Amino acid sequence: MYDIEKIIAKINHQDTTYTELQNLYDNVVKSLEVSEEHRELITETIVNRIWVEFPAKAKKKFGAKDAEARELLRNYHLELEGIFDLSGNILKGGVKTGGHMINGSKFVNVYISYKNNEQYGVSLSIDQATVDSAFEFVVKKYCTKKGDKPKTRKKFGANKFREATELYGRYLREIIK
Repeated sequence: MYDIEKIIAKINHQDTTYTELQNLYDNVVKSLEVSEEHRELITETIVNRIWVEFPAKAKKKFGAKDAEARELLRNYHLELEGIFDLSGNILKGGVKTGGHMINGSKFVNVYISYKNNEQYGVSLSIDQATVDSAFEFVVKKYCTKKGDKPKTRKKFGANKFREATELYGRYLREIIK
């Protein structure tokens, strides 16, 4: 039998090496003794620890940390291309890495955006503050020309992606000419 508390303590111990975490992960995944509930808890704890302590190795083992968010936005952007003529976008199209992810203030920060030639823009970002936190969806509508109108910013919690995309679509419809 195994002691779940000892396993979690070992994972979170400061001196636990990447190799030890990797071996523990592989053993837990293969073990028939570990309940599904405990397997999920242990593997999630290991993955989170690896992302925090060994980000380059985590990317190699688990893939890009923003892969899920990018896929959500990529699929939504493809949907938008079927509805709207996005050729008037003066910004780079597609999914982009946000500044908060680049500077390390957020674990994940990716977005799509559209800005017309009159300087009115909209963006939809997926943010994850830390490896342990859930996604947050942020929709912004703004204007960057002189006499700038106030920016509108609305946050949506986890599992509210559809609501965020509905608002983004409404804002997009308003600025596409």
